[in-house]
Amino acid sequence: MSEPRNYEQLEEDAFYAEAETLSQLTTHPAWPVYVQLLAKMRLAAFEQLARARGEDVFHWQGVVGTLAEVMERPERIVASAEALKKQENEKPSRQDAMAALRYLVDNRGLEGDL
Repeated sequence: MSEPRNYEQLEEDAFYAEAETLSQLTTHPAWPVYVQLLAKMRLAAFEQLARARGEDVFHWQGVVGTLAEVMERPERIVASAEALKKQENEKPSRQDAMAALRYLVDNRGLEGDL
């Protein structure tokens, strides 16, 4: 039976799943066209912000910020996931360390040293 997974591991798995989906999305041939559309929408929102008065300023600031996040976040998430995966692959795992210790005990007779 496998070891129960803690909440942090489940969150990590969900993050990697989201990053995988976003990676597929951002490599789709239509992605650049979508980003161009968002950029045009953001430019129009900036123009509205420049003309806005009073309470409307806050509205258009929110629109501009939201569009920026929609444009940039998918690629940031994918890059973060790739960096984390690379880090995980470079560090030896606990299982690797335990296997090495078992090997030493089995093949070198280190029972008394441990």
